[in-house]
Amino acid sequence: IIDLVNAVNGFRKLQKGGERMAISMKAWRVNAKLTQEEMARKMGISRDQYHKIETGKIEVKPFYIYAFCQIVGCKPEEISMPTMSTK
Repeated sequence: IIDLVNAVNGFRKLQKGGERMAISMKAWRVNAKLTQEEMARKMGISRDQYHKIETGKIEVKPFYIYAFCQIVGCKPEEISMPTMSTK
């Protein structure tokens, strides 16, 4: 629970414009040598849902940020979240 709270707080700091350089979810995933399908499986969601998260088509819930960070070994504030798309 404490880790989840820390992940949410880190994400909120990122949204407010944290000072560190952030890297895209795609870059973190590719660096971890994972396909979208593999990442989705590890996160317990469909590939389509993961694709929508990575491309900013749906809002990213803090739990998914926490899961993503645990898989690739980063902190929430190190992720550059995609801008929500209206398309």
